[in-house]
Amino acid sequence: MTEKCCVVKLLNEDCDKTYYCRMIGRIKLKDIVSTDAEVLIQRIGHTFEQNEEICFHHEKAYISRYEALQKYCCDPFKVHKKKIIKGLCKVDDLTASQLKIKPGQKLCTNCLNEFKLEQITGKFSQEDEDKDVDDEEFSSSDLNKTVLNKSFFTGNISSKKCK
Repeated sequence: MTEKCCVVKLLNEDCDKTYYCRMIGRIKLKDIVSTDAEVLIQRIGHTFEQNEEICFHHEKAYISRYEALQKYCCDPFKVHKKKIIKGLCKVDDLTASQLKIKPGQKLCTNCLNEFKLEQITGKFSQEDEDKDVDDEEFSSSDLNKTVLNKSFFTGNISSKKCK
């Protein structure tokens, strides 16, 4: 166990801690489920060889307990002045890839609504370009109401996932 795990080599973190698990040891990446290995790659941002090893501490920190350890909004729009800890929601993998955040990170309700607003207004602008029709009676406040109403019904995030 003198060899450091693959995460330590990249992130220069301490290895074999007992914060998240009680045992000290290593597991080969080839023994980890392929979906968990893909998530690890996305969260760390580096690909690993199959013969490399990861310590139990980093396996818990980056795979098993990663979502539970996320206590703040990841702020993908860079609008928060303080760390937001209330009203956090888990996002699915598709939303995470669209926002270019790590899978398992959380969004506050304001960031989530901003994402949905951008997503829906983008869809409206594409539909308007296809039809080439200008609707002068449809004001921007009506658009915002429509967008907000639809954002609660469309999307990959349910109210059960919010904390």
